[in-house]
Amino acid sequence: MEEAEFIIPHGIDELLEFNENQYSVQDVLTPVEIREQYTGLRLVLSEDLSDFIFGKFDLLYSCIKNFQQLSPKVTLEVWDQSLKAFGLQVSNLRPFLEKGNIDSNIREKLLRNTKMILYVCTELMYKFEERCISERELASKLTKGKKKGAQHKDFNWDEEKTSGIHELFKLVSLPLKNLWKKANISDDFLDQISRICLKLLEDREIGFVGKKAMRDSIFQILSVLCKEYIFGLSLIPRLLQLLMLHEHLAVPLASSISNLEQSGGNAGLLHLILTEIEGDSDITPKAGSHFGSFVVALSQQHPASLVPHIEILADIAESEPYTLRTGILEATKNLLLQLYSSQELDENQKSENEALLEILDNHLIDVNAYARCKALQGWTSLCEAEMLPVKLLLDILEKAVERTLDKSSYVRKDALKFLKTCLEHNPFSGNLDKEKIGKQLEAATAKLIKLQGNAGVADFSVEEVWETIGKRVQIIVHKALAQDLADKENEPATEKVAEENKEESDKENKSEEDKYEKHAEEMEKELQEGLLKAGNLLLDEKLEEAVQLALELTKKHDKDNHFGMAKNEENAKDDNEDLQADLMCTLLKAALTAVKPETADIELPKDVQVEIKKKKETIQFLKNCLQISTLIGVASENVRMLLATSQTTDLVEAIDFIASAQQFGLLSEEDSALKLLEFLHSKDLALKKAVTDACKKIYLSSIDPEYNVEITFNGYVEAMKKISSMVHNARPCFSKSIALLVQTWVNHGSINNECLFALWEMVESKNKSECVPALHTLSIALAGKPNLVQEKIATLDKIGFGSRGEGCFELAKWAAAVLCHATPKITAETLTNPFRIPFTDDIFTHISNLLIKGVFKLGDKDYCGLAGYFVKAIFKTCLKPLSLIEEILRKMHEEVRKYNPADYPENKNNSTDAEEEREDVPLTQLATQETDAPPTQPTDTPPLVESISHVVLLRYVYVIGLVVEELHTFIYEDIMAEIRRQKTLVELERNRQRMRRSRANTTASSGQDDDEDGSLFDIKKLMHSSSKYFINNTEEENLDALLRLCDNEVLFKDNLLGKLLTFVQDCFTSRHCHHHGLRIVAIQTFGKYMQLSPNFCSKNLLKFVTILAKSKDSRVKIACIHTLGDLLKKFPNQCEPYSPFVYDCLKESDSNVRFEALVVISKLILSDMIRVKFQISSLARCLTDTDMRCQDLARYFFATLAKKGNILYNLVLDMISQLSIEYSESNQTSFEEIMNEILPHIDKDKQVVALVEKLSSRFKDKAEEVECYNLALCISKLPVTAKSVHAFKEALMESLPHYADKLKYPTVKSKFDEIVQMVRKQMKAEGKDECEKWQEVLDSCAKGKDSAKLAIAGLAEAVQVEPKEKRKAKAPRGRRKARKDSSSDDDGEAAVAAPKTPRAPRSQRKKVVDSDDDDSIIQTAARHKRKPAAKTPATRKQAILEEDEEEIQSPVKQRRVRGKKIVESD
Repeated sequence: MEEAEFIIPHGIDELLEFNENQYSVQDVLTPVEIREQYTGLRLVLSEDLSDFIFGKFDLLYSCIKNFQQLSPKVTLEVWDQSLKAFGLQVSNLRPFLEKGNIDSNIREKLLRNTKMILYVCTELMYKFEERCISERELASKLTKGKKKGAQHKDFNWDEEKTSGIHELFKLVSLPLKNLWKKANISDDFLDQISRICLKLLEDREIGFVGKKAMRDSIFQILSVLCKEYIFGLSLIPRLLQLLMLHEHLAVPLASSISNLEQSGGNAGLLHLILTEIEGDSDITPKAGSHFGSFVVALSQQHPASLVPHIEILADIAESEPYTLRTGILEATKNLLLQLYSSQELDENQKSENEALLEILDNHLIDVNAYARCKALQGWTSLCEAEMLPVKLLLDILEKAVERTLDKSSYVRKDALKFLKTCLEHNPFSGNLDKEKIGKQLEAATAKLIKLQGNAGVADFSVEEVWETIGKRVQIIVHKALAQDLADKENEPATEKVAEENKEESDKENKSEEDKYEKHAEEMEKELQEGLLKAGNLLLDEKLEEAVQLALELTKKHDKDNHFGMAKNEENAKDDNEDLQADLMCTLLKAALTAVKPETADIELPKDVQVEIKKKKETIQFLKNCLQISTLIGVASENVRMLLATSQTTDLVEAIDFIASAQQFGLLSEEDSALKLLEFLHSKDLALKKAVTDACKKIYLSSIDPEYNVEITFNGYVEAMKKISSMVHNARPCFSKSIALLVQTWVNHGSINNECLFALWEMVESKNKSECVPALHTLSIALAGKPNLVQEKIATLDKIGFGSRGEGCFELAKWAAAVLCHATPKITAETLTNPFRIPFTDDIFTHISNLLIKGVFKLGDKDYCGLAGYFVKAIFKTCLKPLSLIEEILRKMHEEVRKYNPADYPENKNNSTDAEEEREDVPLTQLATQETDAPPTQPTDTPPLVESISHVVLLRYVYVIGLVVEELHTFIYEDIMAEIRRQKTLVELERNRQRMRRSRANTTASSGQDDDEDGSLFDIKKLMHSSSKYFINNTEEENLDALLRLCDNEVLFKDNLLGKLLTFVQDCFTSRHCHHHGLRIVAIQTFGKYMQLSPNFCSKNLLKFVTILAKSKDSRVKIACIHTLGDLLKKFPNQCEPYSPFVYDCLKESDSNVRFEALVVISKLILSDMIRVKFQISSLARCLTDTDMRCQDLARYFFATLAKKGNILYNLVLDMISQLSIEYSESNQTSFEEIMNEILPHIDKDKQVVALVEKLSSRFKDKAEEVECYNLALCISKLPVTAKSVHAFKEALMESLPHYADKLKYPTVKSKFDEIVQMVRKQMKAEGKDECEKWQEVLDSCAKGKDSAKLAIAGLAEAVQVEPKEKRKAKAPRGRRKARKDSSSDDDGEAAVAAPKTPRAPRSQRKKVVDSDDDDSIIQTAARHKRKPAAKTPATRKQAILEEDEEEIQSPVKQRRVRGKKIVESD
């Protein structure tokens, strides 16, 4: 065996096969034998290296083969000795190989030993590497993180591996060719070295920075193999195969390959790799991703290495895996940015640049969305670097506009990013307003034509000139033709004379034809001169003169009247005017052609040539701007479509694009910022942030440090002017959104103190157009900033409530809105006394005067808004608001009583429509505030005014309503907050006393001193005293006390508001009041009174709904509906019995009344304020309303109701019953439309099956064909899924006896046929046979009773349908509920015998207003059976409607409803 050749095997078992000419292993040791013999390796190695390699090869081979069974101690010792032997062998080889001439026996022995020790060391390295990788992966799985594999305490594999790699590098660095006879190294030797190198590259940590030295050594070994031994062709496929499996190799392989390329000798290595990738047609997407990462890494680290291979990259970019294409596109972008950013490129670089740009261009329409995204991202990066060629910009921009409607949201997102970047980095203009650019283009073209005309040349294009002036010429031509036709119609006599002259001239013409032939040449010459003149007029922008000249030429020279302009044409006025205009425009265009000379070989002065060249460049520049503006305009239309989507990424990018487009003048402010404000109310934080940033870019870019480094105070002023104009001039529908936007800017610091100071400067200016918007903006921005408002109270008083405020109510209104923010919100944690201004302060004197005098300034339309903010400011900031309000109301009452229109002559010039139609209202019922007599009784007061303007009364009543509304807020919010604060102060004081261990039992005083004669129950001094009663009570007790306070104090007849209450009632119940505006305001004010107390509300509800039921004015009805809706929200228990009156408004003839009623009802139901019952059918009818607003709102209502538990499911049976009866005789189409809208919302499988059973059971009680058809229709409209189809079919088949006899009706039978077909489509193959049998049974049932019985029996036998067994009642267990809640899926008809539970006390019983099944009406009636004296709302309404108007308006009438006295008065 010593003479046998050693060939490195591909597999470890190949050495066990015996061969005479090759070395084979004779004896494979067991692990036990290895443990006994491995200790002698060290001694053998020290004695003889050759004996160690050759003599102990079987032992070393056995260690490799049994590596997994050996302990680490044994393997480490074997590796250590093998590595030493390898190093010694390399050292011994060096002198022989450097000498060159080696004896054949020695060479064969050296070659054999070298191969053997190489095989042993590399295989041991292979085994150790496998063990290390597996241990590391196991540790990472267990610890969910990266952790190195377990190492022996005396062994570090990374260091040992490095030593082995160094020895390998020493080996390959020797002139190994001398070891072989013909200097051809055997492939097995090179394969073994490359094999271990590639194995070491599989470690994912090889790319770490700490492994750079090891990585470089491995690739140096591979480089030597390729360079010295031409091993590249064999190595490249292996490297690529390794890269296909391991992504972490992309970056280190790219770095190493580029280094090898630069080192020399391996110049074709990268070419081989790229060629191999190009030629591989079986690349998977995963492998393509790895290859793409490799190319991207090359383009980032060494982009120059890829330049010679651009053609190969272009071919790879057309390969099948999209992951590889995306990598090539990314690499292309990197090459362009790094190598071709210079402005000065040679011819080769320009061609390379064009080739790379072509790659990006071709993939804008790639079949894969990710590839299209990469291409768009590449163009975006080039545009940001301002490297996008102008000649390609328009083409790429057009393709990007198409991508904005791509089916992929990622592509749409990148397309919008590219368009936005193009706008921000466009090389043309900072303003791309299409109209402005068009005008500039026309002016520049006209100047060029004039310049060329003066120079004697016509170097212009007729099409370009006509494109500039064509539209204006068409307008002038149409006007001229219309005027000419009008002139003909106005001169009929002249036309007749002309016709007679024509006949005579025709006779003369026949005899004098020779004369016309002689003058033909002169006529033609005259026509050419006329056209030339018209063309010059067009070039000189004298369009009207050119058109008139053309008209004259046509009238004179158009013998055959082709233009229809001859005066002798009988039907000239009936000719097609558009055709005439087109012919005239064609003639004028020909006139331009006549101007242009045939030759242009004229030498011009240099200055003229330069000027003409500049003009042409300007025109081309403007054309490019116009084309970009047009394309962006198309993109803007697409973006508007994207704003209607629900995709967040689309919305964010669309919003960002709109902001950029508005900055460049492509969109108006209303089209841009205001349309984005609706997204501020979204729950998506990213969307809200996008809107905020976009509006900030539009309005605050001048003071944003990101866009402007140097910001002056004038910059802040200009920005605030822009914002205040937007806030003040926006439509009311945007007011909430704009307020939210401004508050967001303030909270985020975008509007800082400098901005607020600029706003105050604008307020102090005398310019009304700046002052009012600034105050409006401050009223929003200063919310939650009371300190800033308190510092400017004097300014507000001087500007807003002084002489300037008297002359401008709008100014005073927004000043009061700012003043409302002066007092911070009181909470339980507020320890300091709240800021309040004494009611004797001058500011309240001015406010009172404005509020009182403004009632009579009928010409100022801002009084209502002013009054609202004034009353709110008084309650928010005044120390004694009730005293001040009482004083204002008394003075206003006196002024109203003394009102004389003659004292206000300015009102005559500013009379409104309502004022012109008014009727005077007697005020004999108004009494002075000093008397205690009822207001309707005469008193000893001074004589009253006989009549008062309705508008004055309207404003007065409106102020009363505002006072009542703010009083409600003051009592139930401010007073309660103050009580909580006082409780906190008391608790803190008690804690201090405990800490001091004081024996005194004291109670902390309130934050304010008590009045001598005041208490919290005194309506005049609610804010100025504290009460131990309130402080020591609970929250509920305090609320009850405040309710009693409203009943006994606020609404007491001796109180001022109590006296005014009667006056307010008279304003909408008196026969003398016919002014609808006054009645509406009085109704709203009376509703605000009712919101103060539930007792007062209960007493007056009947009177209120009487007006709703009997009023014929739709505006009054709408006011009553909204007021009743507010009452239902405030006091649902008291007002719920009167809700049918609101439902009845859905049947009104006026669409506005129906819509407003639907709005109120839907809000109340969806907010869970009332429970919908049998009135659901009234809401369902709105789905077929003639008003589209009602239809849309009804659809939204049912779609939202379906998401709130099972409410719709519990009500749908009642709805079907009522609608089926209502539409049984007529209007069947409406019933189908309603079911089409509602039933698909019931999408739970269990509910669908339950409805099928219930609807089927109702067939037995129906006799009419229409009713049966409606039930079948409802079953067919139920949504059936693949999951529920089987249960759906079983429920219908089990219920067959209920509807079998109804199949005799053709309409019912056809519907069940549709149901069978629908089920069959959803069923699988095995279930379709049952559907066939079911269809046969239905056909048999349709024939008659006998056939039906046989068919049902056959179906039961075939399908094995068993009747449902009743569920047995379970024994009661604990306190199990007998009846499920209304939101459960159960239908409430289960036969479970629930245990009887003790009845709850009356005060703890809950009022049930909804139902769980179809018998809800009966059950509801049964629950209320214990009240025999009570009347249902329907009967009460009927009783009201039967009374005539005279009886309702009787002075006093009493009757009983539910055992309570109801007092009705005028």
